[in-house]
Amino acid sequence: GVALAKDSAAASVMAGHAEITMAWQDDITGIWCLARPDTFDFSGVITDYKKMNAGGHPFNTFLVDRRIEGNGYDMQLGFASTGFEILTGHWPSAAGIIAQEDEPPFSVILRGIDEEDLRIGAFRNRRALNRFAECLASGHWPGPGEHVAMFQRSKGGRERLLEEMNTEGVA
Repeated sequence: GVALAKDSAAASVMAGHAEITMAWQDDITGIWCLARPDTFDFSGVITDYKKMNAGGHPFNTFLVDRRIEGNGYDMQLGFASTGFEILTGHWPSAAGIIAQEDEPPFSVILRGIDEEDLRIGAFRNRRALNRFAECLASGHWPGPGEHVAMFQRSKGGRERLLEEMNTEGVA
């Protein structure tokens, strides 16, 4: 907490209202939605604090960006932004993650998420909310193995392995 409080940029963006739940009923599905960002203010700044373990990797912007994408923090802030817009009539002016390393020196990295990426998160949330409504209406909740599909290697992994096979003359 001391390191976080000493970071003037983090303290500035976290100066809004803390842990206030935004609630609204979705116009399309009728489902009640709740978003609770760590801070927001009525000028439109929304933040969420994330303590991060670097797992032996450098604690830097690349790690934070991977965590934002991998953990869906863009969706989380996109959901809060949607709620903010519904409740106030305007889209937030800024939204982002306050990431803090969980080991000394407890460094802090702020990562704003631009409106386009928040809207992409909001699109994914809309799709999930519609799917949830379908499952709720039908009573059918598909499991992870319900749809059979082919394995999909990552594009980068595929290219690396094909290059290795070419190098060894077995491709």
